Amino acid sequence: MTEASQEELFSKLFEKEIKQAVANAVHERPQLSREDLSQMTAEQIVQARKAGVLDDLLFGRN
Repeated sequence: MTEASQEELFSKLFEKEIKQAVANAVHERPQLSREDLSQMTAEQIVQARKAGVLDDLLFGRN
């Protein structure tokens, strides 16, 4: 792989990460913590997952 193609690949990956970070910042919902989960019922956890408030925990961002 040439240096130019490596730079292009890096640029595309970096651009994707920036777009995702901006999308998260704009549309981010308050996220629950592990401590919050410990005080919730199974049904509440399922509802929280569907609402997207467990995304940080599920995707390793917290």
